[in-house]
Amino acid sequence: MKMVLLGTGDAAGCPKMGCWCPACRDARKGGKSRRMRFSVLVHNEGKVALIDVSPDIRWQLI
Repeated sequence: MKMVLLGTGDAAGCPKMGCWCPACRDARKGGKSRRMRFSVLVHNEGKVALIDVSPDIRWQLI
């Protein structure tokens, strides 16, 4: 069984207030560095299940 945690990020979140590093700039533009709400994707013997689906699931799966 394999579990994939979707939408996780660092504890402070991204973007951080006042930070202009490449990751925070990307998050402000809506890029891949943007922190989202948490979802879980489970793979088991060729089957896939979404558990605890967040409202951000569309962006997480793209």
